[in-house]
Amino acid sequence: MDKSIEDELWKLTRISKDVHPRTLNIGFVGDKRGLTPTTGLTLAQWIISHQYMLDVVHVMSDEGGNHSFFDMVDLHAHHAKVYAYPPKKVAMHYRKATVMAPANPMRQHDAIADECDVLLVATDRQWSEDSSDLCWRAARRAEKQGKVVICFYPQGIIGPEPWKFDIPEQPAELMARMARESREGDEEE
Repeated sequence: MDKSIEDELWKLTRISKDVHPRTLNIGFVGDKRGLTPTTGLTLAQWIISHQYMLDVVHVMSDEGGNHSFFDMVDLHAHHAKVYAYPPKKVAMHYRKATVMAPANPMRQHDAIADECDVLLVATDRQWSEDSSDLCWRAARRAEKQGKVVICFYPQGIIGPEPWKFDIPEQPAELMARMARESREGDEEE
């Protein structure tokens, strides 16, 4: 790697979070099926681009996507205050996290939606009006409270809640076309 680029990256990773006047209080609800490798990369990119703004994070303390999300926060936004919501007494506990009282998963998802300002959702389950999926239930709850809901879809796209737009069937083709057009534009310059 070019030494000057390496030096710039070193500086960027050490900027104080106080440089950004805005802070984010986020919640995450997701499942391990929804956190595909593509979704994980998209979510990690979002966390990295907002890492110095992340001030408070609310997450379930169970296995799967929630644990992966905590690892991303721990790696890129280790300064953030983390609140872990265990669905049962024997749930995993994240180091440096404030562990809330154990409760059933529905109550914990509701608590996360209530406490955050921005709710991140990652699930591969289809949404329907009568869906009993806890992630979509939390998203609807947050939306009714006027909070921002950001959905990370298994196709590798970020979008609003599925009841507000149609999820593209093959976004990978669109992303490949956009990358190709970007490369062609760079070559013309």
